[in-house]
Amino acid sequence: MSRWLFEWHALMSAIQFLTRIPVPGGMHQPGADLAILQHSIIYYPLVGGLLAFLTGTVYGLACFAWIPLVAALLALAFEAFTTGGFHEDAVADSCDAFGGGWTRDDILRILKDSRVGSYGALGLILAITLRASLISSLVVTPEKLLLVVALVASSGAIGRWTILVMRTLYPLVSGRDGLSKDIAGDVRPGMFLAGTLWLLPTLIFVFTVTLTTAADQWEVITISVKLAAAVSLSAICGWLWGRYAVQKIGGLTGDVLGCGCYLGQIMTLLVLTASIPR
Repeated sequence: MSRWLFEWHALMSAIQFLTRIPVPGGMHQPGADLAILQHSIIYYPLVGGLLAFLTGTVYGLACFAWIPLVAALLALAFEAFTTGGFHEDAVADSCDAFGGGWTRDDILRILKDSRVGSYGALGLILAITLRASLISSLVVTPEKLLLVVALVASSGAIGRWTILVMRTLYPLVSGRDGLSKDIAGDVRPGMFLAGTLWLLPTLIFVFTVTLTTAADQWEVITISVKLAAAVSLSAICGWLWGRYAVQKIGGLTGDVLGCGCYLGQIMTLLVLTASIPR
């Protein structure tokens, strides 16, 4: 029973860390152990999928009242409110640091700076614009509403899973304090496997919805192949981005991980919205 209780608090901790949604338990319980926070990383894909499910629902419903681009921006605004712009802030900080920093010390100093410079502003605008454009390219009809929601949900789950990929492959920057050190002090292969298993519910959900809403077998095959490609390419994206950070500053930081998550989401949407000729 105590093990299941620990797992429950780890899940609540993941929700508390990634969103502003008020939930009981987790790190808010009296005498909470830091191990709960560290273990919560395996639930990132599940929480990311649930959060993006809400984002996709807002987009899908808003499409019945506004044009798709406006609906997508409203959905992303809802998500930013729910998360506090957690990963958007990481994108801006990473673009500023790696775009404007010439040395390791410069990059680390800029990463700690709360101000947003020209590189950060440009990078964030492009990232949000690209993500909104990709979401708005998903055509919503009454018959395809649930499928569109499921596809957006998969991008959120795979994006958070990319964090696990990076933390399994690369270390954190040594001698640097921050939430990244607390949340992912030691990600072992077993934790990566557990986190990957928590990615499966969202992928199964997408596949199930595809089977029930697809117009023909070709659409089922296309979406299935795209989903597998999205997972693979997001992992490669996280691997390359993490490797670049290790070369520049010797490891990962919270901002680097958050930016990697956003890259994973964009990569997933790029793959899912790509045209495949028959």
